[in-house]
Amino acid sequence: MTPSKTSSFHATRWTLVAQAGSETTDEETRREALGQLCQIYWTPLYVFARRQGQKPEDAEDSVQSFMAAILEQGVFDRADSEKGRLRSYLIAAFRRFLASQHRAHMAAKRSGGYQKVSIHAEDGERSGRWQVAALETPEQAYHHRWACALLEQSMERLRGEYAERDQSAVFEALCPLLTGNGETAAAAATLKMREGTVRVAVSRMKRRLGLIVKEEVRATLLPGEDLEDELAELMGALGEARG
Repeated sequence: MTPSKTSSFHATRWTLVAQAGSETTDEETRREALGQLCQIYWTPLYVFARRQGQKPEDAEDSVQSFMAAILEQGVFDRADSEKGRLRSYLIAAFRRFLASQHRAHMAAKRSGGYQKVSIHAEDGERSGRWQVAALETPEQAYHHRWACALLEQSMERLRGEYAERDQSAVFEALCPLLTGNGETAAAAATLKMREGTVRVAVSRMKRRLGLIVKEEVRATLLPGEDLEDELAELMGALGEARG
């Protein structure tokens, strides 16, 4: 990837793709970028592989091999504005990777012939078990898990913001109210607040979470792509599982 093409990426998840796949990026930065991509997005790929019929250990191998290929084979060397949305690009690249995957490649991976990235199949099983069962196609399961990953990342950012203000206890008390799994009275008692004050605090938390979600989704889009359309599609992916 040329410097000019790299500069066309803003500070988004696409930047990580560019850094992980570029031979012009130093090795440490590439590996750090790959680690961040893997941490956020390996579970959607794992769920997709499982819904394709792979066993847990094979799905884990597939995702590890795919992530390693980003570094070793330049899978993302030509990631640019023609690739479209990150979630669409990643699944298309992963499908191609699975189609070209051979037994010898997997055997070499398991024996240490390829660099491993840190993923845990047990975590993938816990995060993906019910949506794998509920959704009809691997693609639906993938998009649903992608939406879940974005929401989880957003919640972690929000948690971090409260921690920075030494308000972790406030976050933990109010968090259940975001999903309707808590009671205002219980949170008020825990925090020694009036219920009205708690409702105001939850409203502020929801607004902030909404802004963070938009930032996280925008980070997976390229300039000119419609944020609201992507949000609608992701919310639709979550709704499919509920239905």
